[in-house]
Amino acid sequence: MHIGQRIKEIADLKKISVQTIAHKLGRSKQAVYDIYKKESVKTEQLEQLSEILEMPVTMFFSDDQVILESENFESKYFNPGKYSDLLDKFIELQEKYVIIASENTKFREQCKEKDEEIAQIKNSVKD
Repeated sequence: MHIGQRIKEIADLKKISVQTIAHKLGRSKQAVYDIYKKESVKTEQLEQLSEILEMPVTMFFSDDQVILESENFESKYFNPGKYSDLLDKFIELQEKYVIIASENTKFREQCKEKDEEIAQIKNSVKD
């Protein structure tokens, strides 16, 4: 199956009409039918179609009919909770980064002060 057919199959399964896709793409219905006939589609168009169909771009390249037809298709690919753990982890790491960056700045300031003290001691020993 080529990519145009795959796009049509996904649109049909998600019950998204040609007219809706055409409107969201800012193209004619004929342009959408032409996409359905193509064996390859430009990356920019794939990204637009991915958003319109609420589908990861990778699904356009998958022949996994079982996934598309499964009852938990939506929950498998569009479960918002699926990403909440990642978002929580990202926020946690961002907070740790801010703390470490602050500690790093303090450490550098302390090192600079110690370097200045060492320089003063060296100068006083020379005199």
